[in-house]
Formats: sequence, structure tokens, C-alpha cells
Amino acid sequence: MKRWISFLLVGFAMLSCTGVSGNKTEILGTFFKPGAKLVLYKVMAKEPEVIDSTYVLDGGKFSFDVRLTEPTFLLLRYTSEKEIVLLMEPGEKVNMVITDTPKWLKYSVKGSLGSEQVKAVSDSLNHTLSLLDSMKLRYELKSKMNVNQDSLRHQFMDTVRYIVNKHRTFTRHFVEKNRQSLAVIVALNQQFDPRTFVLNSKEDFHLFQMVDSSLYKRYPSNDLVRMLHQNVSNYEQQQALLAEARNMPAVGSLALDFSMPTPKGDTLALKSLRGKYVLLDFWASWCPPCRKENPNLVKAYQKYHTLGFDILQVSIDKNHASWVKAIADDGLIWHQVGDMKFWDSPVARLYNITRIPANFLLDPNGRIIARDVRGEELEKTLSRLLEKK
Repeated sequence: MKRWISFLLVGFAMLSCTGVSGNKTEILGTFFKPGAKLVLYKVMAKEPEVIDSTYVLDGGKFSFDVRLTEPTFLLLRYTSEKEIVLLMEPGEKVNMVITDTPKWLKYSVKGSLGSEQVKAVSDSLNHTLSLLDSMKLRYELKSKMNVNQDSLRHQFMDTVRYIVNKHRTFTRHFVEKNRQSLAVIVALNQQFDPRTFVLNSKEDFHLFQMVDSSLYKRYPSNDLVRMLHQNVSNYEQQQALLAEARNMPAVGSLALDFSMPTPKGDTLALKSLRGKYVLLDFWASWCPPCRKENPNLVKAYQKYHTLGFDILQVSIDKNHASWVKAIADDGLIWHQVGDMKFWDSPVARLYNITRIPANFLLDPNGRIIARDVRGEELEKTLSRLLEKK
């Protein structure tokens, strides 16, 4: 349970609750620790916020009354290591029975579907962690005996994989079945340890997308759901960029040759520049980042051209006059080509250019030795390649 709570505190802003307005929500329970102090929190983005506290009566009874206006994650704490997460709806009346154990609090909960769902994934994870701890202890004891260590290690790893995969299967089924419940946010972010999540961001990303699609429609203004939506969107964008990078000519490969018109209407082929280090740069007059980078190119060209450096810029423009004006305004005195076909340019497609600026640094044999080198990085690279030691 502690692993879930730590992640939620860092990664998400929970739904808020108030003690003044909203529907009366009750937590009634039995905890076989008379005199024990229990503290109820609402889970916030950084630190839990105390709502109330109480002491367990001699008969083991305790209760909390709170006012909720929306579904809310609550944290019932006995000690810093022994906590229970509840997901409660306004107006619910929850009945709990709690038992203290050496590692965590065992409990039953009735009257709150969200809390029952959270308990289901909590119980499964805790059971899995207990099995893994037992397996580790048995392995350590047997490894001290006179046994085949390789065989023992293989058996141990096979058993660990079985236990881990069993819980992963449970979690996947839970998410698919309860995709419209906020409780799945907890399931999506379970961890076996600080470095190992139950669900794999690549293999199980479709589950994150599925939950995002379901919950974002249902709770579009919910901070927790909006955060999940943003995380999913960010990951999708990252994957798109990686796919784009994989489809570009790779560093170490020969640059694909092409011929294009110059501003004056002549034709220039990339391979005609062999024998020099060439920066193949894709840009456009309408692209502010490209125009901002041009002064760096001017500086590099002036410093290294006589040492064997050249530049070929490929325009992604669609207006010839704008292209030519930008060349003059920015003082670009090196090779320029462009067909004014915008993103439909065959050369842009050849190099899978979907964003600019983008560039490839070629060696004298036409082989790509670097990609997207700009500013200070370009200066350092050219200095290393061209200046005498």
C-alpha cells in the first residue's frame, strides 16, 4: 500500500474534499487496538492534508464524519508505514474492520465500491510481495547449502517470474473490467519496488489509453484524470518522435542522394559536394526557429569553409519570393535548393522530415556522422573534425 501512496502523492493531484459543504460521508470501524490514534487525510499533490483524527475506544470502535462534494481519495493512517487508502463517493457510509499485522493493516470494507476496488488491488499486491519475500528467503537459505547454484538460480527466477506475471495478469484484467472507476488509477501505477512498475509502459500502454479515453469523458475537469490524460498524450508524442527518428536516415549510413533546383533554376546534386564535410539542413523562410539558427550557420561557415566545410540548405517553402528574400536577409551565401512543394517535397519525404529545423552532418564520403547538431554543439563538432590539433 505504501508504494501506491508514495506514487500518488508525487505523480497526481487528488480530488479535493471539504469539511463544510457537500454530502455527509461516514467511516465507521473496528480496530483491535484500543487507545490507538487514527488520522484521516485527503491526499493532495504534495503532502496529505489532515481532515480529522480520533482515538480507538475501549471496545475497538472508531468513526469519522466528513463532507464530500466529489469522489475523493482518503488516507487512514495508523503509523507512517501502516495506512489504508479509501476511494469514497459523497454520501457513502463505510464500515471497516481493521487488524494490525507486522507488515501492514489487514482490513475489510463495505459500503464503498471504490474503496472495495482499491482493496482488491491492494490485497493482490500485498500477497504478491509476501510471496516474493518468502521466495527470496528460501533462495538465500538454500544457496548456503551444498546444491547446484545454477539450477537453484534458474528455479528461483522461474518462480519469481510466475508470481510477478500472475499479479500482472490480475491487474490487467482489473483495469479492463473497471475502466470507468477512478480506482484503476491506483492499479495503473502499482510498483513491486521503487524501480519496477507492475504494468509496463510499452507493453501495457493500451491500458493507459483505454482508461484515459474512458475517464476523460466521464471526469473531464477532474485533476487526477486530467493528469493521466496529459501523461498519456505526452507518451504518445514521445513515441511519435521516436518513430520519426527511426525512419530518418541513421547516423553511420550514406546520405541519400538527390537533385533539386537552386534559386536561379539550376540543378544541384548532393553528391556533387563530396570531398567536404557538408551540413544538409532543412529549413524554411516561415520557420522562426530556423531563422534564429541561421546566424549560427553563418558563423560556422565563415570559420570553417576554407577548412573543408560546406552547407546545403533544402527549403520547405512554398513561395519562391519569400524563400529568396529570406536567403538575402539572413546573409546565406552557401548552396540553396528547393522545389517549393512545402511538406510534399520528395526530398523532405526521402529524409522523413516532419519538423524543422532538421539537419544531417555528412563526412567527405557522404556518410552521416551526426544529426540535428546546432549552435555550440555544431561549433564543437566542426572544431574537432577540422581544426589542426
